[in-house]
Amino acid sequence: MTRPVRSRPTLFSRCRIRSAASASAVSTEEERARRGADTGKPHAPLRTWDVSDPTQPKLLYSYYLPESATPYPAGKVRFGTHQLREKVDEDNLLYVTWFAGGLRIIDISDPANPKERGYFIPKPGDGVAAPLTNDVCKDDRGLLWVTDKERGLDVIEYKN
Repeated sequence: MTRPVRSRPTLFSRCRIRSAASASAVSTEEERARRGADTGKPHAPLRTWDVSDPTQPKLLYSYYLPESATPYPAGKVRFGTHQLREKVDEDNLLYVTWFAGGLRIIDISDPANPKERGYFIPKPGDGVAAPLTNDVCKDDRGLLWVTDKERGLDVIEYKN
């Protein structure tokens, strides 16, 4: 089954990132549930972009999480990026889910050189080989709500 290609992308949300670049954007790629044709290729990355000229975005950095960043068999389970929190606060921290790589906290104050500042890898659901960290939300108290497709919900607090 193939997905229809949209000729006009739909804007879901917009966020302003205060950083060294005059205008930046971030993106993730959805990693397939079964690697298939992607076997042997790098897992889905987080990307940072210079969008100073929105008509000609320029890739600044592709952030690949190494398979060694998880205790689970990354080559055999879903591992790449999935979702990111669409809002970036003044601390320039980006919260990104990485399936078996868990939640990753990335400092994008320099979008051309993002740095990981923390992570949380939940335990997998019963009978599942690795976590399927799916979504992240941050509430107004600073708590991070992290969902897993098989196990449910973790609520965590990140402190620098």
